[in-house]
Amino acid sequence: AQFHTQYANFPAAMLLNAESNIGSAMKEENESMDGQFEENEPFYKRHPHASFTLAQWWAMIIRRNPK
Repeated sequence: AQFHTQYANFPAAMLLNAESNIGSAMKEENESMDGQFEENEPFYKRHPHASFTLAQWWAMIIRRNPK
């Protein structure tokens, strides 16, 4: 709704196309993150008593595999 409000001056077809493109990009990003979490879950499980925040855990993953 915010997207449509912010770009209300654009033609409806253009907004629908942009919304579709954004949805596709977000789907791919979510799938990529899901894969990263699954791939790195053993690392997290090896440290069950550590109190990592999600941000700290993600930073450790990136340092280990900076692709």
